[in-house]
Amino acid sequence: MALRTFVLGEFAVSVDDRPPRILHGLPAEVLALLCLDSGSTVPTARIVEQIWAPEPPPNAPARLHVHISRIRRLLQELGCCPNVLLTRNEGYALDVEPEQRDLWVPGTLSSHAACTYSWMRPPSRSRRSGRITASERG
Repeated sequence: MALRTFVLGEFAVSVDDRPPRILHGLPAEVLALLCLDSGSTVPTARIVEQIWAPEPPPNAPARLHVHISRIRRLLQELGCCPNVLLTRNEGYALDVEPEQRDLWVPGTLSSHAACTYSWMRPPSRSRRSGRITASERG
């Protein structure tokens, strides 16, 4: 079952032709970060740094592991193949093809969206929002 990810706008996932499910909070941020580097292993330290910047809590790696478990459970509930979210030596990887992400589907990008959507946000950005504000677009 094919996972599709939607990074532009609110972060959402869909399996096969089912309607997208919008995700919020830290699980959405973690999954979006993995989506942007899909196919590559994203080191745990980098995820922790980007999600909990500027000062990650001491237990951030353990909290990340909890969020990864929740994401896996959610993906399974949606009917997704269990091996799409991989644990690798020093991090995690999302195993999706470029055409499974809206960033790479022709016609989905605005003139500057490809280079402005990033979960590497300033600390003032709301951690619960999956939206990009005009000030973040630059």
